[in-house]
Amino acid sequence: MVLGLVCAVTTSLLFGVAAVLQATGARDVPSISQHPWRDVLRTALVNKMLMAVLAMHIFGGFLHLLSAVLLPLYLAQAIMAASVVVTAFYAAHLLKEHLSTSDKAAVFVTMAGLVLLTASSGRAGGERVHERFLWMLIIFLVMGTLAATFAVQSKDRAAAVTLAAVGGAAYAITPLAARGLGNPTFSVENVLSMFLIIVGSLVGFVFYSFSLQRVSTIAATAPLVLAETLVPAGIGLMFLHDTVRQGWWPGAIAGLLLALGGVLTLVRHTAPHVEGMAL
Repeated sequence: MVLGLVCAVTTSLLFGVAAVLQATGARDVPSISQHPWRDVLRTALVNKMLMAVLAMHIFGGFLHLLSAVLLPLYLAQAIMAASVVVTAFYAAHLLKEHLSTSDKAAVFVTMAGLVLLTASSGRAGGERVHERFLWMLIIFLVMGTLAATFAVQSKDRAAAVTLAAVGGAAYAITPLAARGLGNPTFSVENVLSMFLIIVGSLVGFVFYSFSLQRVSTIAATAPLVLAETLVPAGIGLMFLHDTVRQGWWPGAIAGLLLALGGVLTLVRHTAPHVEGMAL
């Protein structure tokens, strides 16, 4: 479990810094609502910052998957959610996206919730996901991608939040798919799992980048973290036999509510210089 905790904390720090760097790179790329996909993709592929962030995500993704196997999913996701704290303060420093008193309070409320969730964690379930479940994840990924494709055509704030949430849901698929990996042999489960891990990560990266073009870094990161934390955590508890420490359900629920409340407050954070560019 110690190795899983180390992997999860390292992932959180890495993703927190990467989010700010990704915002910097994404804002140098043409807006998808105003330019063809081909032009946006061509510019993104030669953007050194985005390519560096992609490399960070590949390494961080490996650590995240390892933590998802070694820890209960809700614990692995909760620790990773702490990346929003790193992002908030790093963005305030590097991008001058200043935090108000309520924003800072929301950051610490989120941290308190994550501490409670961590203290409440039990053992990871040994249940592997199977072929039918993996096909359901593929359908979920396709539906989310279609919804986000419509959202990219809109310039309003709700569309940006939707893009971030879809990106988070796509990222959430990867730790669930990791539970489908078995022995290093050619099997349907292994192929589908690897497909979901790779494609889910890419879809999450793309739509999160589009969201970062339109709203502040913290406002885009908060719904992303919310989606990628709750989806696999809930499924892990309900279907994959992850557990909560005996007698700690009230603490886990309180921690979850605190973390959710903090994140929902951070969604309202604004950066006028970014949102003015998106109009």
